[in-house]
Amino acid sequence: MYSVLDLGCKNDQNVQDVGITLNVSPSGACLYVFREVSPGDRLTFKNSVFEESCADAVVRWANKVSSKIYKIGLMCMNDM
Repeated sequence: MYSVLDLGCKNDQNVQDVGITLNVSPSGACLYVFREVSPGDRLTFKNSVFEESCADAVVRWANKVSSKIYKIGLMCMNDM
């Protein structure tokens, strides 16, 4: 299953990316992304399979897995 991430505004452009969802819970999600993000970054998380979305999420942790893959943990700032 994949997820669509809205990484917010960077250089006056709205940046969207796709991630691979590992798990989703009412409080957040764990996924692989292909762009560097850092703890504290805020973004929007929308899952492709479930109707739930996290209109406002914060990156709680991020681990670099390889040169272009990051495993991240998101915490929803609102109910999913």
